[in-house]
Amino acid sequence: MTHSPFETARARWALALVGALLWAGAAPVQAETDGLWWYTDQRVDHALSVGATGSGVRVAVIDDTLSPDLNMFSDATISIHEPSFCNRIDGSPIPATERTLSPGSHHGTNIVAMLVGNGKGVDGRVAPKGVAQRTDLWFYSANCAYYYSQDTHAYSRDPVAHAIVQAVDDGARIVLISVAPVLPDPVVRESVAYALREGVIIITRHADQQSNLDWLSGLNGVLTVQGTGPDGQVPAPGTTGIWPSRGKITVTAPGAHLLLQGDRSEHSWLPTTIGHGTSYAAALVAGMLASVASQHPEATNAQLIHSLIENTRTEGREPGYSPADGYGQASLPNMVRVNPTQYPDVNPLIVPDDGLEPGLTAEDIADAPRPAWAGPAPTSIPTAPPTPSHTATSVPEPVEPDGVPVWVIVGVLLLTVATAVVVVVALRATRDELTRSSR
Repeated sequence: MTHSPFETARARWALALVGALLWAGAAPVQAETDGLWWYTDQRVDHALSVGATGSGVRVAVIDDTLSPDLNMFSDATISIHEPSFCNRIDGSPIPATERTLSPGSHHGTNIVAMLVGNGKGVDGRVAPKGVAQRTDLWFYSANCAYYYSQDTHAYSRDPVAHAIVQAVDDGARIVLISVAPVLPDPVVRESVAYALREGVIIITRHADQQSNLDWLSGLNGVLTVQGTGPDGQVPAPGTTGIWPSRGKITVTAPGAHLLLQGDRSEHSWLPTTIGHGTSYAAALVAGMLASVASQHPEATNAQLIHSLIENTRTEGREPGYSPADGYGQASLPNMVRVNPTQYPDVNPLIVPDDGLEPGLTAEDIADAPRPAWAGPAPTSIPTAPPTPSHTATSVPEPVEPDGVPVWVIVGVLLLTVATAVVVVVALRATRDELTRSSR
């Protein structure tokens, strides 16, 4: 069957229109995947394929609140300590689970997504992916650095300290803290010392606000993470909210231009946005350590830390430690190639004295008791938290309050029109061919 040049051109134009519209319809998804540059860069799929999945490794996240019913958690097992470690002004407990989007739930939920997200959004949309998707994740809500206590009639910073001790008692190997108190707090110091004495890895983020001195990140033995962009460098000041290093940095990790679930400006979980923060960088490092721990279950936590700092990316920098970026950028591909049991079973981050006031010495850590204010010690490590746990299931995410986005409606209408044009052109060409054949 042949067509005239005009008919062929018309058919090609119609097909081109459909192709353009299909591309336009996919463009928002493509834009979303740009925030997953770190997932490809760190070769997470390869790590998962060789058994570095985080399976069997208990990671505690101490953050704000969590919305656990999003589709990106449909393959994850998440245990939530309920209620949170915070109280309202009337003394009533605040839930750790928050289904609606708020600044707190947005932060806590996306931190968890960096660890165990599966990348599955709604209606084929892309969602954040995690670096250690089979991690045994336990969540503790304690973001009330200054809350009013009915017992003492004063503002207290105890919740973070209580959450740390609870996480250690619950058997966490890694404790990620992204809502740490800024000012020196004796009870937090005591809880960190206890955790380090137990061999637990404590991870926090470098302060991502210029005025935030972030006392916890400088404590002896604490693993502190700075954020970088796709170029591997710390973003220029004022461009992302990530600021140059001013204190102790252990390593850097991706923390800028990341895919996040939910749009705070729209108060909706359905869209995705691009965001930045050293908290996300710290979460990725926690996931890397959990991944390698599952690949080499015989390795100790101290050996895992050695592997982290010995196998960083060093391209373009001198080997060794630098105040600007610590030991370099954390590298999951480098870590999965190395058996960490070759390293000493001594935490390399614990030095004789951290120089802070009040700080922690190596002796403080070695002699640290379980804090008496935390109550009686448990007799065994629980397999489930003492308060309700949650295993995420695949449920529909909340619908945007304003209905279906306009671009979706317009795209569908234009695609329908373009498809009709192609059908008409094809039918007319077939009819003309049949007419010519009948002559």
